Amino acid sequence: MSNISRVYLFLSLCSIISGCYAQENTSVSGTISGGGKKLVHIKITNLKNGNTRYSDEDGKFDIRAQKNDSLLFSSGFFKEQIVKVRSWHFREELNIEMTEKVNELEEVIVTDTYIAPDFDEKTYSNGLQKQIAEDMKNDPLKYMTNTTGNIDFVLLFKLVQGLFKKNKVKEAPPQTIDFEDLDHLFTNDTFFTEQFLTDELKIPEDRRGLFLVYCEAQEIDAELLMEDQRFELLNELILHSQEFLYTLANTSSGH
Repeated sequence: MSNISRVYLFLSLCSIISGCYAQENTSVSGTISGGGKKLVHIKITNLKNGNTRYSDEDGKFDIRAQKNDSLLFSSGFFKEQIVKVRSWHFREELNIEMTEKVNELEEVIVTDTYIAPDFDEKTYSNGLQKQIAEDMKNDPLKYMTNTTGNIDFVLLFKLVQGLFKKNKVKEAPPQTIDFEDLDHLFTNDTFFTEQFLTDELKIPEDRRGLFLVYCEAQEIDAELLMEDQRFELLNELILHSQEFLYTLANTSSGH
């Protein structure tokens, strides 16, 4: 075999190997559905390299992967799924069907306005303003919601006012999670991080303090801070973040 033939054969083999490698080291794409509709903002994580993507408004996703990588599909409202990447995943789109978590979240019914029976709004308003004013003197940093350090007092009042829509008789828990507990959690925890607040709960950075005040007023059981109660804490934060964002949008539009 001549030298030219050997060179040609070598280049041909390199081309074939390169093509095979390209097929095995590319992206996996598909559509995520659940409950009869396309699912938005489902988190897709490549467990091998930590690469993360989210499904778009049409439930579609695209993520870099290699053969035998494991892809984790996760959301606060759906059961997690793990898919091991196979060769055919690079040629055909995946159709991921996710199952809702049953009986893990309380039903949330939101109305424009609701005042519990026998509730004196005027008396409550006067008392709440005095309570917040006193608390501001003792801990002013808690109420800072923007770079200037000024509190949006009217917005805070409207948000906390909405908490009295729940007319339930509850046994007082021995201890509830306060602002300092939440601030320490999101500052030091490896899962409940500042990025979790913005990316997963969708809390704007300039409303972080206001959201923590809102959560404190919800009187969340302090036992949920224990390691074996973290999933219940996650459900509580998801629920209250939805209520907070809904209330924030409605109060801001009429503010």
